[in-house]
Amino acid sequence: MPEKWPRNVGNFFKTRKEFFEKVVNVPRRKTIFINEIFNPKKVNPFQDKTPSIMYTLLHKNISRHINITDNEFELFTQRLQTNTLKKNELFLLAGNSCRYTYFINKGMVRQYEIDSNGFEKNIMFAKEEWWVSDLYSFHSGKAGDKYLQSLEQTEVFMLSKSDMEELFIKIPKLERFWRLLHINAFISNQERVTLHLSKSAEERYSSFLKKYPNGEMRISQKNIASYLGISPEFLSTMKKRMKS
Repeated sequence: MPEKWPRNVGNFFKTRKEFFEKVVNVPRRKTIFINEIFNPKKVNPFQDKTPSIMYTLLHKNISRHINITDNEFELFTQRLQTNTLKKNELFLLAGNSCRYTYFINKGMVRQYEIDSNGFEKNIMFAKEEWWVSDLYSFHSGKAGDKYLQSLEQTEVFMLSKSDMEELFIKIPKLERFWRLLHINAFISNQERVTLHLSKSAEERYSSFLKKYPNGEMRISQKNIASYLGISPEFLSTMKKRMKS
């Protein structure tokens, strides 16, 4: 019989007597489970070779651009932080350094600036399966001029710059993944600039509806108007005119 009370036994047995009766004084073949109690094995959520349901959208997003193994994806998710944002919660302020890039697992976020006259100018809306960040601030480490705010209760996965750099070393193909994301972000920004410079308000609104199919149900008219560069009143009048 062991002379010392085994480590962590108190978490499972009320008394020494109960421990000896149930574990020590039974055939050896029936006591193997005690090692699992005192030395539990870490459960691998990927042991069945299917991504956790929690990361289904993320896996889909990455797999659209590169081929990633289950072990690589597990390593990737181990670097993520999860946060649930309340509706209208500001989680990045202008003047601060953007420390994370965010994957929208559920919900919607807006990115905006405040101009010299104090008016908010919406730059983009990020919905499920989109990444959002202040790219300049995130990569330079300098203070940015963007705000990020949730428009509804939103679940995000957060990846820091340092963790991203370490992942690039361990999983080199991720550099291609982020390069493709940044190219797509650059193209989207250029398209938005072109829309505002050369297209009418009606054309900009039609483009918004294509980009955000259910956007009007999730985004306020005020925020949509800001994104289009028009007033809420003009947006309302324009919509009535387009329906007639």
